[in-house]
Amino acid sequence: MSPHISISCPPRFSQSCINQGFVKRGCYGTKETLHAKFNHSSIAPPSKPPDIDTIPPTTYVTALTSFTSSLNVLVNISFSEPCISEGFRCKSVNACNLLVYGASQVIPSFFRILKPNLMYSPLVSLSSIVQYSRAILGMDKNLCTDTAGNSFTRMPNSSVYIHIDRRKVYINIRTHVPDKLLQIKSETRTVQATNDHNKLKIDIGVLEDTRIHTLHGILRVQSCFRGYQDRCHCKEPWRGITSLQSFIRGGKSRKEFATLPQRHKVVVIIQKHVKTIYQSKRMKDTIDAALVIQSFVDG
Repeated sequence: MSPHISISCPPRFSQSCINQGFVKRGCYGTKETLHAKFNHSSIAPPSKPPDIDTIPPTTYVTALTSFTSSLNVLVNISFSEPCISEGFRCKSVNACNLLVYGASQVIPSFFRILKPNLMYSPLVSLSSIVQYSRAILGMDKNLCTDTAGNSFTRMPNSSVYIHIDRRKVYINIRTHVPDKLLQIKSETRTVQATNDHNKLKIDIGVLEDTRIHTLHGILRVQSCFRGYQDRCHCKEPWRGITSLQSFIRGGKSRKEFATLPQRHKVVVIIQKHVKTIYQSKRMKDTIDAALVIQSFVDG
């Protein structure tokens, strides 16, 4: 006699997820526990109910800093659970599961394994040529699977942005003290003097901000001018199409106008013949009537 196994699951699970005593994969979105009851006395029930794992593994990619001017930056990669298939690998610049976009690349020689199948720490080199740029670091697709067979899935935390800024910052110091002309030993000199304490305040301005605003203004003017050029280029084909349509319609109108005099002559001739026939018939009717009257008078 084969043993009979009954499986009980939480109320929110549908019965379609249970098929002949086995649980289908993909029915649940979290880890759940199913309780199995064995009716046969010869089979001992398990000491611990089995766990159903449908949560895919993912990673959390972080950097020591998101804004830097250095040439290298250390990246930390943490897996949510161990990946047992192949795991994270970084053998070379072109064969690395950490994808790098921008003016940067991975240095495989400084790759460290903090915890096998869980934590890794690669080093990313930032280009020394660029002064202001951005690098995007993200994980590759389907790089490993967990113990339950769930494939790796990228999440929003699986990528990080690194901003590179090596621009110099210039400071401008100015005061509100007015310039005055003073005559010292028959020489006229320009000096700054005041007795107002409010004018002794010092203003410190960052020229970099002014340069950035100027660049933004230039870019805005360029975008407006390029938009105007694009609109002009888009209007040129429509102008050509409109000119071609007007030329074709003008030719048709001229042909129709050329045939109007001929049509007029034809209409005049037809009217002339119709009028002639009508007058002839009317004259004949008048003559016949006159003959009838004359014959009646002559009696």
